[in-house]
Amino acid sequence: MVFVGLVAGPMLSTLPAGDYYASAKTWSYVGLNMVLFTVHKLPGVFTILPYSHSVNSSLWTLPIEVTMYASTLVLVPAVLWRPRLVMPAMVVAVFAALFVVVRHPWALRPISEMQLYSFRLYGGLSYMSCYLIGMLFAFTGADRMTQHAKAMAVKLCVVALLCSQFISSRYNLLISTVPFCVLTLLVGLSSRFSLKLLSRLGDVSYGTYLWGFFVQQLIVWSLNGAITPIVLAAVSLPVSWLLGALSWHLVEQPALRLKPRSASALPPQQVPIDRRATMRPSEPPMPPPSRLAQQ
Repeated sequence: MVFVGLVAGPMLSTLPAGDYYASAKTWSYVGLNMVLFTVHKLPGVFTILPYSHSVNSSLWTLPIEVTMYASTLVLVPAVLWRPRLVMPAMVVAVFAALFVVVRHPWALRPISEMQLYSFRLYGGLSYMSCYLIGMLFAFTGADRMTQHAKAMAVKLCVVALLCSQFISSRYNLLISTVPFCVLTLLVGLSSRFSLKLLSRLGDVSYGTYLWGFFVQQLIVWSLNGAITPIVLAAVSLPVSWLLGALSWHLVEQPALRLKPRSASALPPQQVPIDRRATMRPSEPPMPPPSRLAQQ
């Protein structure tokens, strides 16, 4: 946000640099996005593009993500305290959220229309339910299933997704969300689908997502829109991936090093060893051969 708003923005804007920095929209883009109130426009930037009303639309998910990260601080201790009560409640919450999205019942509209940061609660319910499914996946230890159980789970998810296509589109989200999330987690955690070559750059997936839209807008702007969607995807993906790698190594990984290490990660303490306790008790000496012969 700071780089796009204060470094790239004036170079891409149709306004002079002085007018660009003097505009309140410039500082609202940087300041409000940093406190999770999403602002999409910068003065004079990408105004002639087909998708001109957003510089980087990837930022819209940040309020939802931070909200769910905050909920983790409550849900994890609650599950550890009362797992048989809290985990079924999370399952009910998943389907209740999806039901509200599908049906949007009149009685719940005042709640679903509430503003949470810069988005309506109704607009984030389906994504929040996916996050809860991922938490349940971790809490139940589904990632530690046997290979046979994982294969069966993948088949069941695929069948459920295929069957959901024959259901009314209004209820498709309610039926397909759970198997889609579980299938995504199973495939993503499978060693058979690991991208070892790409993973050598680090955990770059989130940085790639955050930079992807801006990179695509920049490419379209530089070519005056003379590019096909397929070529745009082929060109923007490696650029976004490299920016995601820089973000990982310069921002995310250094920030993760600031976390307190868990007990399992701490080096083992050096406990002094009492060698006398490890020695076997001395055995009585053997009598000399002459005494043995007399006996």
